[in-house]
Amino acid sequence: MHILSAIAGALRSVFAAGRAVMSLPFRLLGSIGEGGYVMPPEDDEDEPIVAQATPPAPVFDLQEIWRDHAIVLQSWCADAVAMGGPMPIPPRLPRAVQQWAPGLSPDECREIYRSSETAVSAHLQGLFDIPGVRKVAPLPLANWPIDVAGPQSDDAEPVLTIDALLAR
Repeated sequence: MHILSAIAGALRSVFAAGRAVMSLPFRLLGSIGEGGYVMPPEDDEDEPIVAQATPPAPVFDLQEIWRDHAIVLQSWCADAVAMGGPMPIPPRLPRAVQQWAPGLSPDECREIYRSSETAVSAHLQGLFDIPGVRKVAPLPLANWPIDVAGPQSDDAEPVLTIDALLAR
């Protein structure tokens, strides 16, 4: 196969040299009369145009993806604090975050949902730390304390306010 390619390349170069030699007198005559004969560009018709077999892969903005993960984690932390314990982990979070989040304490969850999306995103990526929050690594399941606001009768419903939820 390589031999045939080499022979075809040699024949192509021989014919190109012959064409250049045959056009030399005409170029010389054209240069004498202040005109000039310019060789036309070579046609690439003999080389087939090959389309790409697969389309190029789309470019993803990874910062946008990590920002989305930060928003989901902040929402999960707010829900966990509001409900008084860890909630089921959203499946679209990375595996490392899924193994880390159930081990967070209530104080760490408060720090996460009070932080900016950029800070949480940087913490998840391991770029910067949020003060008071452990690094992303597998953690044992956290035991959250059971907060009892006070003795209540079975008929009375607890009064939930934002301040009461944030104080937990």
